[in-house]
Amino acid sequence: MEEMFTSNAQQILHKAQKLAKKKNNYQIEPEHLLLAIFESNVPLIEKNLSKEEKNIFLSLINQKIDSLAKGENTNPVPSHRFTNLLNNAQMNRKEITELDLLEESLKNFIISQNNLSNDNSSPEKIKSKLEGLLNQAKNSLTPTLDDFGLELVAEAISKPQDPVIGRIEEIRSIIEILSKKKKSNPMLLGPAGVGKTAIVSGLAQLIAKNEAPGLQNYKIYEIDVSSMVANTGIRGQFEERIKKVVKEAEQPNIILFIDEIHTTVSAGSTQGALDFSNILKPSLAAGRIKIIGATTHDEYRKYIETDAAFARRFVKVMVNEPNIADSITMIRGVRNRIETHHGIKIEDSAIVFAVKMAKKYIPNRKLPDIGFDLIDTACASALIELASEPQEILNMRNQIWSLELEKAAIERDHRIKSSGDSDQEKFTIDNSKKNTPNIDENVMKRTKDDLFERIELINTQIESLKKSLIPLEENHARERKSVIEAKNLKTKIENVQNRIEEAKRKNETLTVLDLQTDVLPVLKEQLKKIEGAILITANHVANIISRWTGVPITRLTLKESERLLNLNQRLKNKIFGQDIAVNQISECILRSRVGLAQKNRPMGAFLFLGPSGVGKTELTKAIAYELFDNSQSLVFLDMSDYSNETSITKLIGVSAGYIGYAEGGSLTEPVKEKPYNVVLFDELDLAHPKVINILYQLLEEGRVTDGKRNVIDFTNTVIVMTSNIGTEEIMAHHLQKRVQKDENNQNGTLDDLSKSEKEKVEQKLYKQFGTALINRIDSICYFNPLDLNDLKNILNYQLGDLNKELADKKIQLFLSDAVKENEVKLNYRPELGARPLKRAIESKFINAITQIILSGMQEKIVIQAYMPEEVIDQDGIFINDYVYKVTELEK
Repeated sequence: MEEMFTSNAQQILHKAQKLAKKKNNYQIEPEHLLLAIFESNVPLIEKNLSKEEKNIFLSLINQKIDSLAKGENTNPVPSHRFTNLLNNAQMNRKEITELDLLEESLKNFIISQNNLSNDNSSPEKIKSKLEGLLNQAKNSLTPTLDDFGLELVAEAISKPQDPVIGRIEEIRSIIEILSKKKKSNPMLLGPAGVGKTAIVSGLAQLIAKNEAPGLQNYKIYEIDVSSMVANTGIRGQFEERIKKVVKEAEQPNIILFIDEIHTTVSAGSTQGALDFSNILKPSLAAGRIKIIGATTHDEYRKYIETDAAFARRFVKVMVNEPNIADSITMIRGVRNRIETHHGIKIEDSAIVFAVKMAKKYIPNRKLPDIGFDLIDTACASALIELASEPQEILNMRNQIWSLELEKAAIERDHRIKSSGDSDQEKFTIDNSKKNTPNIDENVMKRTKDDLFERIELINTQIESLKKSLIPLEENHARERKSVIEAKNLKTKIENVQNRIEEAKRKNETLTVLDLQTDVLPVLKEQLKKIEGAILITANHVANIISRWTGVPITRLTLKESERLLNLNQRLKNKIFGQDIAVNQISECILRSRVGLAQKNRPMGAFLFLGPSGVGKTELTKAIAYELFDNSQSLVFLDMSDYSNETSITKLIGVSAGYIGYAEGGSLTEPVKEKPYNVVLFDELDLAHPKVINILYQLLEEGRVTDGKRNVIDFTNTVIVMTSNIGTEEIMAHHLQKRVQKDENNQNGTLDDLSKSEKEKVEQKLYKQFGTALINRIDSICYFNPLDLNDLKNILNYQLGDLNKELADKKIQLFLSDAVKENEVKLNYRPELGARPLKRAIESKFINAITQIILSGMQEKIVIQAYMPEEVIDQDGIFINDYVYKVTELEK
């Protein structure tokens, strides 16, 4: 008898026996079997019953089981009802499945009058729904596909779908491949988030509208591989399911769609068992089934390509990331659906902003998926904000609450003193007179009068606040109500539009005319009157991007033209003494951003030459901040770490099969994750020549191929290289000018560097790096040694940064002009640049601040540093050559 039951049915029977034992029942009843079925994740139940419906029915089953006879240490046996159920299940059946057991157990499950109701979620309605589904499954030619798949064409007919825009070529390619006699299996290849699944949905919509040539009356089943593998612990169970799926898919006009098709390789395989893909091979080879697969390039190479017999049954359809213009169009196409779901209106500028900013600031996610996510999240965030009371209302309520507390405290104190009878009040006054004879009775009276006046004032303030609060609350309630009404109206409009489409398919002309002329215009007019309570703008999207990336909102909403305006001056405000280098860099970047530079190249490629500490790295950080919003948008590569021939693998990553393959390269991986970056090759002359060769492709074509064979785009980067070559010539020139000129003038500016000296430096560069690399560089920037005036500017700038850090502690530091002059002279060493001065700030002033804080003066103080000769009185603290005066910070 047991061989008649499928493996799933056998598992359910064993489970029913265990449940009866667990519940301490004497007999196994049909209710135990029904409970076992509901707890076994049967697809028909899981797909068609809501969680609420399942819970209602499970609750009733458990009530029935709780009413059965119980005993301790029972070994339950099948009841007469249970035996009859199994006998009925065997009648006219060669094989008994879990659905047969469900059908018979439902027949034996009687719902009492107490549980009957007219509610759609009543047990009786749920039971009827299950019986109807069982009848459909009995008459279906594809019961297994119905269990483990979703029929996309039926979904497109019965439910409104998001329109698929901008994918005509890909859909046409799929239709052509499916129409072939052999190898009629398309494989969609593309990065995650570009819309591979949406393309198949678009095909299903075309079939539903009879607009797919050669695919009329076809069905597309999206197979859920994970649900097929689930609950297949017994050997052979998974193979049994696959074979049923394949057999049903061999019927005419059926297409299988397997998203993430690489999961079929090894899916369900155990020792000695076949995986999903191997079971599919015979039918694929014979052309008996049609399959649409979808996966990423990486997964295809890793799993599919290694199995040549499986891979050659498919025809690749490349799905590339859409450009910005196409992505905007795609999101515009589904804007109505998003608005209907949330009940709010989306401004077109928000869509444009979302796509452009997503491409720039969230490059590791692909369009259009990230664009949809940003708009959807912005809508959800706006609704949550609307559901919460505005801060203005909360502040007013807090004020009212605070005033009411004060009023209650005053009244309580007043009652303690005078709430009793007049004798008690007289006793208090008399007692006061005895103890404090100087207190006048008029003073007590004035105190009480002041209290009454304060209570009156509080009452007036509370009344005023409540009057101001009422319109705010009413306005907030109106906004919430209008959003709900707009959402309901949009849902009605969408339903009418779906009815129009359905009537068109059935050629019901009068119905279409009636809905289009009488119903739809009325609903749209109603919507127009109430729409606009919330309008999603670019600022809403900027908030979400800022939250996700940490980029300040002010930087997001600033136009690039405004950002580039005065770039030159903003860089000069941070970098001192290098005006000509800054001019060269600004001009090159502006040409690139305006579109006048060569395309498919980095925004700029610069070689910085000059002594240590003159601002080469600081200028690189300043460029990163001004262009890409963050001084940390910098890929720093110390080329001394790449001094041997094999170091190139550190930059671009190793090939497949080697240790560290998954980690990626130190050059390619950061730019892959964030394309808008400044890349700094520090001390390029220390790198191995073969490592430097990678710069040829980077500077010429704006791309680098990494170890995984991914092409990394560098066209949105600024490339900066530094070298010690030419330092001797620059320093010698500076020393010569210093001797020749008066100390009050500039000491050797870049303008004074002779042509012959430049040529001498360039000859060294050609010898070290080769003509091919130097000719690809946009500009060679010579950095001057710093003079005294430059150091003074740097000192002021560093003090400004230090005071910003101290602001959190409410501390300010000021240096007298004499102190500044002294520090600049003490730390002026042209060969070391500004580094000695920076060390002096730490060792002297920061250490002094630390000692002052530790002495007990921690907050709200102004610290002023003076030369000892500047201080006439003996006030102040002497630390590290200077006298420090500490005063309170003015409010």
